[in-house]
Amino acid sequence: MNGVAVYLFGVVAADHPGQPADLVGLGGPDTALWRVHAGATAGVVTAAPGWLRARPRDLLAHQLVLDCLWQYGPVLPARYGIVAPDEETLRAALRRSALRHLDALAQLAELTPARAGIEPITGLAGMASTGNPLLDRSG
Repeated sequence: MNGVAVYLFGVVAADHPGQPADLVGLGGPDTALWRVHAGATAGVVTAAPGWLRARPRDLLAHQLVLDCLWQYGPVLPARYGIVAPDEETLRAALRRSALRHLDALAQLAELTPARAGIEPITGLAGMASTGNPLLDRSG
């Protein structure tokens, strides 16, 4: 998807076992996620929507992607609204920050979820049976 602006959810190790293809990004159920690999790290991205406002449902979608990725290993969350003009620009930025990202990911890997301050999202009762892996928090 070179040439397409990408929205960044976060940075993971290149071998992070979470599968972005199983998650839903901003813009609804047809919005696929993928990774932009840059050596030992990767950015988890989706095609940047033509609109980008901090609406509650979009903030929640951003957070749910991060929560789902965290279930499989450390993730460095990106602030809501980070857009790169294309994959190559993001890849170059990830390469410039690779050592810092790897160090931070290693530090997170040493923490337990409780020590890292991870808390389940509340208010999703009744959504767990949607069949959407992004919303299914029962696992």
